[in-house]
Amino acid sequence: MPRAQRAVPAWLAHPFRWQRLPVPWAAVARGTLCAGPLLGAGIATGHPAAGVLTGLGSMLAGVNDRPGTRRTGIVHIGLPALASALGMLMGASLQSAGAGWWVVPALFAVGFVSGAGSVAGPVRSNAGMQMLATTILGAGMPLPGAPWMKALYVLAGCLWLLLLRLVLRSPRPAGGPLSGERAVVATVFDALADALGAAGGPGAEPARRKVTAALDRADEALRLRRLTGRLLHRRVRPEELLLAERFTAATRLCEASVALLWEARPLPSRVAESPRRFAEALRSGRPPGTSSAP
Repeated sequence: MPRAQRAVPAWLAHPFRWQRLPVPWAAVARGTLCAGPLLGAGIATGHPAAGVLTGLGSMLAGVNDRPGTRRTGIVHIGLPALASALGMLMGASLQSAGAGWWVVPALFAVGFVSGAGSVAGPVRSNAGMQMLATTILGAGMPLPGAPWMKALYVLAGCLWLLLLRLVLRSPRPAGGPLSGERAVVATVFDALADALGAAGGPGAEPARRKVTAALDRADEALRLRRLTGRLLHRRVRPEELLLAERFTAATRLCEASVALLWEARPLPSRVAESPRRFAEALRSGRPPGTSSAP
């Protein structure tokens, strides 16, 4: 009897599958102009150490260059940038002080702080990881210069990537200051429509993960918006309250869709029309019209 063939696990087959997604050309341009020009400028001007450190900082900041609004981009890049500069300052200080038995407990303390901060969220996790990495690099790289100067070089490289993020960004949707937040909430409805369309098929589980990721991004964008308003002592506008209510509705719909995905029964195609109509209404600012399905 022929032996049954084992199916390739999804986590193994995913990297080899052609991904039909739009190319983020703005992010591609930022990656191209990230570390290479800084390193080249340092070598061309006779300051290779400065080029290496600024390129390192820009490369580390590029790891945190993720999709999102401008506010979330500043937080995603800015907080780990400060942590990277602090780590380089501590590591370079250890390197300039010379080797000793106290280096090991110092690195252990930095690792403990890095791991403790990782439980506070993905941004703080990246910040803690990069602080630990730059501390080790600073303690092991015998580059010339004072520790504070090395930290400034790393911070300058991070700020270069942040500047590229502000200049070379994806086209902003039309519709006022809340356009970025409306776009990420609209992405939740799009992901919900994809999940409802994939119910009962092999793409149900990837679609569910896409819904979870869209919910996380939208929740982070709206929380950052509220935090910015509190810091600036700005009153909450009616448009912000309406968007928060729509996100709450999207969250409840996504929770209900999980039960439909677990039932593993295909749904009529018209079920996915309403979430897509809601997404288009959020992006354009027009009313969604009559729902085509309950």
